[in-house]
Amino acid sequence: YSDTRNSTLEFPEVRNARKVWKESQGGVHATLKAMPKVNSGVSDVMARERIILKGLKRYGSNKPLDALRCLQFNIRMFYIHAYQSYVWNKMASARIGMGHKVMVGDLVHSEDGKVKTISEQDVMHYSLKDIILPLPGYNIVYPANQIGTRYREFLQSERVSFEKNAPAEAKAKGAYRKLVVFPTNVSCEFLEGLDDETKSCVVSFDLPAGSYATIVLRELMRS
Repeated sequence: YSDTRNSTLEFPEVRNARKVWKESQGGVHATLKAMPKVNSGVSDVMARERIILKGLKRYGSNKPLDALRCLQFNIRMFYIHAYQSYVWNKMASARIGMGHKVMVGDLVHSEDGKVKTISEQDVMHYSLKDIILPLPGYNIVYPANQIGTRYREFLQSERVSFEKNAPAEAKAKGAYRKLVVFPTNVSCEFLEGLDDETKSCVVSFDLPAGSYATIVLRELMRS
């Protein structure tokens, strides 16, 4: 923790606002009063929180959806997409932890592009790179194995359900992502270091859309 504005952690004004929110048990007026002042150089950090608090002040704390709708639609949808990715990442870590071999009940895309559940007869015909996992939603199929059970148990523990007739802010059709992807066109060029003990290199590679280069670099730089 640092009191300086140059800190990479939260500004003191931001921490104080969160503290007031917690200690006042969600007191809207107290928290708004504690929010960083407009044009303070810090207010933009909590711009969305300020909008929602003003919505709660206007509509009342018993109408959180109306308050949330004070945000732009694309921002509201960003939250649900982020939650879908959060669930997917947890399930992907769990599936990798079960091993790198295809299991009965895993999901893959068939030749016609449809989602297929792996049977005992199918196991030998697919590999890790074929496995897909769902982003949770109301129109997807969950794996028919332990991972499918984990999806349901986790969402139940979070008290989250995806329904077609839900408000837009709570509705997600769902989709599928590859469990693993492999970079292509990989190259590495070593450069001269600043001294005898320093080594530098330029790494280049291609990834499918939706994949993150930072994850590849993290794996490459593991000691």
